[in-house]
Amino acid sequence: MKVLLVTEHTADDRKSLAAVRSLARNGVNVAVASDTSICPPLWSRYCKSRVRCPDPLSDWANFSDWICQQVLQGQYDLVLPLSDYPTMALVEQQSTLTERMALPIPPAEFCALAHDKLELIRLASKIGIDVPQTWCPANREDVKVFSRSVSFPCVLKLRKGAGASGLSFPQSPEELLECYDKLGGASDSVFSTDRPLIQEYIPGQIHDACMLFNHGEPRASFTQKRLAMYPRTGGVGIYNQSTDQPELREQAESLLRALNWHGPAMVEFKRDDRDGKFKLMEINARYWGTLDLAIQAGVNFPWLACRMAIDGDIDPVTHYQVGLTYRWNWTYGFQYVLQSDRKLQALREFYQPAVNTQSEFSFSDPVPHLVAAISNTGSL
Repeated sequence: MKVLLVTEHTADDRKSLAAVRSLARNGVNVAVASDTSICPPLWSRYCKSRVRCPDPLSDWANFSDWICQQVLQGQYDLVLPLSDYPTMALVEQQSTLTERMALPIPPAEFCALAHDKLELIRLASKIGIDVPQTWCPANREDVKVFSRSVSFPCVLKLRKGAGASGLSFPQSPEELLECYDKLGGASDSVFSTDRPLIQEYIPGQIHDACMLFNHGEPRASFTQKRLAMYPRTGGVGIYNQSTDQPELREQAESLLRALNWHGPAMVEFKRDDRDGKFKLMEINARYWGTLDLAIQAGVNFPWLACRMAIDGDIDPVTHYQVGLTYRWNWTYGFQYVLQSDRKLQALREFYQPAVNTQSEFSFSDPVPHLVAAISNTGSL
């Protein structure tokens, strides 16, 4: 099997690195495409060939045409998008692509709904999933009006976006306006600063339900909780633990069934400290940064997605190692410590001795970590 993994450059592209390693170990001939050579998975010993693609941020039309050509040319058995931009490009043009290749990506209309956090919250509430109270201001004056009803701290987030981009936790009406004014920026197919959301702040830990669906039916599931995040106030998981949360899994499955989902997704919840209920945060319509934890625990999502696409279906996978912890030391752990006001405490929190703990560093595949360190030099 020959597979092309498509990503765009991030300073620490850990999910793509995890996918390259896991697929190659299953006998797949893996090529990796990125818009820059400073992308860690390109330098893995498991990457058989490197491909340069257009930059999706500066030349979306050219990138979209390029990735579609990779499907249509038939050089690969499967093209697997690993991040937001390649996923969106394939989703938008899947009507012309699926006759040539079975792509594990969601239907366009439902992907668009999942990407719109306001519409997603409305759907979730309709089918009985708890959600935070949410406001959608049309302009700055609306922000002032809504600030009278909001409890602080609150959450300001992009209505359409991914990761921690545009996320803030204002502590007062004045700070809410400041954060709103700072959003600005241009919008594209993945991020939009138009009409951001104000949400009730949910105190509690973040739990994720990671899923693989085959045309509306679950084929693999895995739950985890975030023990540490970067930034600390709310962001990507950098110290996670595998869990077994049937309630979390059931809610994620009911939501993805309603969306007739196909392919991978991570459904993010917070467990509210006030009532113990899971509250929906968002859906990531692609592979997630902490992918390697699921792989090491026994749910090899990239390999399962490849088999599902090539063979048409797979047997459901729901059993895995529970209680496995995973730390992303290189370079998130360093950033977590260095950007903390209490560095010694942060060092103890993140690097505390723990049994049954793994990390992404590999002595047999070290070059990607050196590339990640070089990419992160400016932010350390």
